[in-house]
Amino acid sequence: MSRSSSFIRRLAAALALILGGVALDAPARAATPVTVDNSTAVANAIAKALQTGEPFEASLKCIALFSNLCSATYSVPANQRIVIEYVSFTCPSSVVTPILGQFIIYSTGGGVAAYNAVTLPENAGGGFVQLGQLVKIYLDPKSEIVVTAGLRTGNFSASPPEETPTVAATPCSVTLNGRQIAD
Repeated sequence: MSRSSSFIRRLAAALALILGGVALDAPARAATPVTVDNSTAVANAIAKALQTGEPFEASLKCIALFSNLCSATYSVPANQRIVIEYVSFTCPSSVVTPILGQFIIYSTGGGVAAYNAVTLPENAGGGFVQLGQLVKIYLDPKSEIVVTAGLRTGNFSASPPEETPTVAATPCSVTLNGRQIAD
């Protein structure tokens, strides 16, 4: 027996001991069948573990706090966790090319309360403030998400300026899209 083959055999034996005593010459064991009595419960547990769940969408009215600042709130049900994956905002403005000054999302996820600043577009134009952003925000059961939008130029308005007369009066609105997971 050569020196290298002796080393390989010792290495294989050591690995077999480390891996639970599996011998290299041992025959393969037959598969053991698994019976699942409650496939729905198993599917729900897997969905929860993988953070999947059902589609979620909420459309919220952004209430004016000042002429250039509005806020919207959503309360998460006690038996749900929510993952917000996309947020959008639209509101008529008193100027044709409004500029957002802030778009902040306050939420509690994993027991931690935090403020999330959303990337702002340069301007929306056409008499509307508009924003759409991919996000990943986790919401705990029984928590609230508060979205606040503020303008740097112009004011929020119930209707767009004179330059866009064909657009009907529209309230300021926030839309949240994502997944809801039973807790």
